[in-house]
Amino acid sequence: MRKTFVLFISILFATCVQLFATTVTVKISSPTNGASSASPVHVSASATASPSRAITGWWVYVDSVGVYQAGRTPSISTDLPMSSGTHKITVHAWSKGVLGSAEVSTTVSSPSSPVSVTISPTSASVQTGQSKQFSSTVSGTSNTAVTWLVNGTTGGSSSLGTVSSAGLYTAPTVVPTTPVTVTAKSYYDPTSSANAPVSVFAPSTAQFSGLTSSLIMMKGAGVSWTTATPMTSQVQYGTTAAYGSSTSLDSTSATGHSMTLLGLSPNTVYHYRAKGQDASGSTYYSDDATFTTALWSADHETGDLSNWTISGPSGSGGMFNSGTATGVASPDYAHTGTYSLKATISGSSAVRMFRWNETYQNPTMYYSAWYYFPQRYQATAGWWNIMQWKSVTQANNCNLSLSDPFYVLDVHNRADGTMYLRLYNWQKGFYTEQTLKNINVGQWVHVQAYYKSAGDNTGHVTIWQDGVQIIDLANVQTKYTGGCYAWSVDNYSGGLSPNPATIYADDVSISLNPQQ
Repeated sequence: MRKTFVLFISILFATCVQLFATTVTVKISSPTNGASSASPVHVSASATASPSRAITGWWVYVDSVGVYQAGRTPSISTDLPMSSGTHKITVHAWSKGVLGSAEVSTTVSSPSSPVSVTISPTSASVQTGQSKQFSSTVSGTSNTAVTWLVNGTTGGSSSLGTVSSAGLYTAPTVVPTTPVTVTAKSYYDPTSSANAPVSVFAPSTAQFSGLTSSLIMMKGAGVSWTTATPMTSQVQYGTTAAYGSSTSLDSTSATGHSMTLLGLSPNTVYHYRAKGQDASGSTYYSDDATFTTALWSADHETGDLSNWTISGPSGSGGMFNSGTATGVASPDYAHTGTYSLKATISGSSAVRMFRWNETYQNPTMYYSAWYYFPQRYQATAGWWNIMQWKSVTQANNCNLSLSDPFYVLDVHNRADGTMYLRLYNWQKGFYTEQTLKNINVGQWVHVQAYYKSAGDNTGHVTIWQDGVQIIDLANVQTKYTGGCYAWSVDNYSGGLSPNPATIYADDVSISLNPQQ
């Protein structure tokens, strides 16, 4: 034990002797003491430690202010901007805790020709959290480097905004309580600089109006808005208010704007906001808004009807025709894109496009479809089904081939032959009429329905045509007790004139929320 203690003391003593014996010698080679210099002043120094040890750190001070730091290196070489006049330069070097120093003085002469700095733009308005690029021009010297500052602080701060070494100013997320100034200061002559006042403002919703999402499908949506002054068009969107995705920029300046969002996920809440830049270069953002994508949709842009057979946990859907009937994806007319469903029947026939995956899982949903009637037809058989909900009894175990209609959206004719929509209760055999809207030939008609399925009298059916509520039935039975139900878009009649009869449907969707 005693021997171990003696050994420890010996090692400690040797280490202390070695430490206190270490000396660090610093030599400043530039500038020489008393020399005249021009800004920026070139400072070069080297250091050695005796006995031979590595130099582990450096600090350079100008007039007792630290301006340069370096790590493990035997020498340093740097250029330091200094104002006119005499300055004291102190260089410190370390070797394992032992300090060595050297000091020189130098007189920095005034530039032979005046140095001037200009900044562009000379002022700016920047929205909170957004950026503005500044640039500088330095004349009177070949050294055009500048230091960028915000309110006198190199690089700025989180409360007033930051500025990069390239002059990119980024405003803080909250409007500052004090004025903000961006400064470009000559590196060669720090007494020469140029300032640009910056106005930081919160997003101005007054610039935007009518921000609306529309045609909300399973994987896409449309967004439209109006601006008070002409601006470019872009939409930022994502599953949070941080967005993360943007549409391509439309650089055309306009007051009316519309963009399409693609690559979305089904039944997902999306945040979005509009973005625009006016002629002055100022950028504006709308308030945040949200929409929820559809559970399922069919835009027919695959050029076929495969959207209708997309499978899910409870099955899928598909086309079920009877009589002389054809259903195809056609480029004849399209609500959006190139294709739509073209449904043609002759005589007593039916094209029926069913979905049941969504209805088996959700008792209450919104159903949306756009229809195109190329001409006026007369329902010679007295009925014409273009949308329906069918139900299967519990005993038949969701076998749709054994299903019966509950509610049918029917096209009928007024006294002058004009077509209009009415709702038929197939179970009880009566129609709910409406006089609010007619069907216009040769243009797309938007039909949206709210359907709450219920095996008792707590169901609900609401129909809108082009955004106008035309039918509303509450406290009704909408399916068999304990049974399943399904939904279809149809061209189904006992007879139409002229014959054959063709209609089109497009941008069909099922969702848990109202769709525009």
